[in-house]
Amino acid sequence: MTETLDVIHFNEYGVKSEVIAESPLRVHLVGEHSWFFGDRTLAVAVSKYAKLSFSKRSDSTVNFFFYQNNEHKHINLGNLKIRKEDKLLNILKAVVYACQNLEYNISGMDITFSCEVPPQAGFGVRNAMLVASTLGVMKLFGLPSDTELALKIMKIACVDYLSLPYWISDLYTALYSKKGSCVLTDYATGTYEHIPFDFEDSAIILTDCKVPRISLWQENSLHIEKYRNMLASLKKKKMGQIVYEDSVTEINEVLTGITEEERRRLLCIIKEYQNVNDAVLALKNKSLNNFVKVINRSQDILRDLFQISSPEVDWFAKRVQEFDAGKINDASACLRITGKGDGRCTFAFMKKSDVEIYRQKLVEYEKIFGFHPIEYEVETADGARSYFFES
Repeated sequence: MTETLDVIHFNEYGVKSEVIAESPLRVHLVGEHSWFFGDRTLAVAVSKYAKLSFSKRSDSTVNFFFYQNNEHKHINLGNLKIRKEDKLLNILKAVVYACQNLEYNISGMDITFSCEVPPQAGFGVRNAMLVASTLGVMKLFGLPSDTELALKIMKIACVDYLSLPYWISDLYTALYSKKGSCVLTDYATGTYEHIPFDFEDSAIILTDCKVPRISLWQENSLHIEKYRNMLASLKKKKMGQIVYEDSVTEINEVLTGITEEERRRLLCIIKEYQNVNDAVLALKNKSLNNFVKVINRSQDILRDLFQISSPEVDWFAKRVQEFDAGKINDASACLRITGKGDGRCTFAFMKKSDVEIYRQKLVEYEKIFGFHPIEYEVETADGARSYFFES
């Protein structure tokens, strides 16, 4: 984007931006499939952003312009009906709906949206859009500057309007992130913790593998009380912390009367809980070697047990792990599928000196599989913000 967002907004609407809001995208490092079971998720905000520019109108019309797609949408505040074709605009409608539900007065707006990462990529663009929309609308219409109110608005938007789960890890990561750290969210307690994430000689590479998504199973098929109760019965307190039972016999006794596929996926949830704990310990101890081994182990069980990887992602994982060939205690590279899975998006962690080799592998990948991947080199980022724009 060569022009700044305020210039794009003025060129589109002929009026100046009043409020700018931006939210970082996020990457799930480990544990994102465990939220339904009250477990923990480790995620990091990255230096790619969903940005919105707002200006008020005197009527009830909302104009929406998606810069990268050259997409124009128009709605009236009297008709906030969800429409399948309004994928991003539905998020804004949800925020307006939530504000109205809380009896705040919202008028028409001109809005410009910009994000260089496509929304269909699994890096949290829609979540960042939700957070930035909420903060921007709150700022534009003078709502109290209160994070708890923002979370309340987003909960209503997600649950009541969009009929989506309330993924607090995504929201906490967008709102509370600090550069040089990641966010550990505990779904059982609704709390979060900053975990140091700062290896200055390493790079974070996001890759959209461009593999068409073909879902072989629906993850929400696991989200039933029967399975939640099964896993809850395997939790115990050990040294002041909640952990899963590690006895294979005990686990097998509980995970009975279900299909083999269901058993494997629930076993993955159990193993991911330990992976989260191990990753947090590695980061707190500043052990790059242990951290990348945990992430590679997580990728293995997502492939073998959860069954959401793909041959293309598996190929990338092997190439990245080759960076550490022959190393025993100084591993530095990992790659894991992130987002919904099914072969689309990955994050990789590697020495900066290996980045160009990785990019050469992208060229090799395209020749082998026929898909043109897109990579983004990113850093950790601070959380979302909104502010009045002054030219």
